Amino acid sequence: MRIAEVWRVVLVAGAGLVIASTNADAAGGRTAARERCMAQSRASVDANLGAVHNQRRETAIYRSCMQQAGFRP
Repeated sequence: MRIAEVWRVVLVAGAGLVIASTNADAAGGRTAARERCMAQSRASVDANLGAVHNQRRETAIYRSCMQQAGFRP
């Protein structure tokens, strides 16, 4: 009976590690997507347009890029 309890603890701990590593991978993917999308939106700035228009344009490009990457903006 004692061996079964030990195996149960080992299996639960292993499952926890798998879930934690999956979340870390997802967070890393989001970070990479965020950096890529921010760079893309900053590159779209037009010096001839006003600040408000540029900000709206950057926001729209960032939002679209994040959604295409499969993340919430």
